[in-house]
Amino acid sequence: MMKPDARPRRTATPATPLPQGQTAGSGLGARSATAALLLLIGTLWLATRQYHGIIHDSRLYTLQALDLLYPHRFASDLYLRFGSQDRFTIFSYLYAPVIADFGVSRAAMFATIAGQAIWLGGLAYLSGALFRDRLQAILAVGAAIALPGYYDMVFRYGEPFATPRLFAEAFVLFALGFLIRSRTGWAFLMLAAAVPLHPLIALTGMAFSVIYLAVQRPLWWVVPGAGIVLAVILALSGIPPFANLQVSFDRAWLDIVKLRDPLCFVTQWSLETYCRTLLAIALGTLAFVTGEKQSRRALATALAAGLGGILCTLIGSDFAHNVFVAQLQPWRAMWLLALLANLHLVTALRRLGREPARLDVARLGVVNAAIPFVLSEFVPQFIQIAAPLMAISAGIGVWQLRTGWRLPAAIRAGALLTFALGGAATIVFCYGFKVLLEAWPDQFRSRIGACLLLVAALACMFALFRCRRRTGWYSRAVLPVTAILFGLSLYGWDARDAWARFVETPEPASASLAALLPAGATVYWEGGTRLLWLRLRRPSYFSCSQGAGVVYFRDTAVEFERRAQSFRLLRTLDFGGATRCPQFDSTAGHGRSRSDLRQVCRREPTLDYLVLAWPVEGVDGKTWVAPVALARPRELAGRLVPFRTDRFYIYACADLR
Repeated sequence: MMKPDARPRRTATPATPLPQGQTAGSGLGARSATAALLLLIGTLWLATRQYHGIIHDSRLYTLQALDLLYPHRFASDLYLRFGSQDRFTIFSYLYAPVIADFGVSRAAMFATIAGQAIWLGGLAYLSGALFRDRLQAILAVGAAIALPGYYDMVFRYGEPFATPRLFAEAFVLFALGFLIRSRTGWAFLMLAAAVPLHPLIALTGMAFSVIYLAVQRPLWWVVPGAGIVLAVILALSGIPPFANLQVSFDRAWLDIVKLRDPLCFVTQWSLETYCRTLLAIALGTLAFVTGEKQSRRALATALAAGLGGILCTLIGSDFAHNVFVAQLQPWRAMWLLALLANLHLVTALRRLGREPARLDVARLGVVNAAIPFVLSEFVPQFIQIAAPLMAISAGIGVWQLRTGWRLPAAIRAGALLTFALGGAATIVFCYGFKVLLEAWPDQFRSRIGACLLLVAALACMFALFRCRRRTGWYSRAVLPVTAILFGLSLYGWDARDAWARFVETPEPASASLAALLPAGATVYWEGGTRLLWLRLRRPSYFSCSQGAGVVYFRDTAVEFERRAQSFRLLRTLDFGGATRCPQFDSTAGHGRSRSDLRQVCRREPTLDYLVLAWPVEGVDGKTWVAPVALARPRELAGRLVPFRTDRFYIYACADLR
């Protein structure tokens, strides 16, 4: 007997009759079509998620794994000194043996590929649960991959580098697939696997699951109530991190976190983050109204979880200044809404296309918004066009579908004019590609190639479904063309620059550099930490990435801010290149003097050496010539200009104090 809540078995969909004289094998064969689709999805993935090595938070998790492999060697590193996020995940303990066996470069690439493979499996499983039609499910997977996965200006779903978020998201996707198929036990088993990897990502899955189940069985509302009671008991017992429920930020700590980690406070978000949030909500709402019953329930749950997370952040972090809520970062629930909204874009367009005479303006607006949305994968500023266009188009579509209203001529003309202005703005915003070319010439070639592959893959996918029943040379050419696109995307997937390959190489550091920086000496290296952490296996004195723990550890925040104020005197490359180090002076590297170096060394009594990308006149130092050049832009007079150097200038603080 079928369980009451079990999903009914799918019935076979009657085949569409073919035109007279056309046999089932005269068009593109089923196997060839399947192979072409898989190749196109692979092309979309590789084009939108090129591999740039150990970047972003992958650096921090690699450092934590190295700290396990080399006990006490990194103890003085600012990121680890007062505690790290390693206490919240088992990822480092799983990652460290892989690094020990294969080295950091191969281990990072292996972990990225493995995580992405599991993630794609979870996405396909979830899509198959949401859409009964296989064609819809495949198109949804393609849309979720092709559309940018950013849910703020920093984080995205399906990341192209190795972190526990990638694996935790994969388990959550599998959990949701099981949940929609009414396999609740398996769903919570997947969530249990995600918790020790990344609790914040798993929390979104748990919130979604409870809301999803409670809609039909209110008894499930007992679970969040019991969770709140348990959290209060743990807080009163002083058990970390729940003990922070009783703690509010003091003024000094609060000011540092707002400056260095503004995503923890809704009122401190950037325009880009607001735009991405608006777009996800607008597209999610449109998808909810146009979706089928199964999708509507999932989208409503994701909207509730995402908006609830933002509200909790606003109340707990922005207004109450509660440390635990800020550390919990409930706004991150938006990642699941962004994913589900992107999954449903194609189905929303198909629904709007059923009534072309009445819904043509809304459909045109959504397509018009989707173009800059896709381009924002390569130039983030395009989201400022996509978000308002999507909000207007979704609003018109939802209103018409709910009311049956036809647009008056004046409103119709105004909407079309708005879309035309949005299209013109999209063309103007292509100036961002020019900035990319000037500031990151190497990345420009990589991104423009990926953009062309993305557009070509989407065009092929559209043509495949439009012409799959037709005969002719194009039906025979589909598979070879998709294979060529996949081969090109695979060839360009490893987009690491020369410096990234150099710092990740397993070969020991050059003897000349090791001699210039004695073992045990504390070192500041301008422009990042990767050479110190990955190649030299030694701690870094200061970098912007080491401020990742400011919201979790007050001592880290205070010390990070103190050191940041010291190195601002030198106007180094660190500032302006990351959220945690905003640019206060656009003359990076210029105007350094002996007195500046002396002042930094006196402010930092435990610092032994500074390695700078520019020489300081009148100060004797040593020079190290790297085998490859470090390339990154710097801000000068309000403009980003390219900067390359293979020479680094080493100054001993002992000679300056």
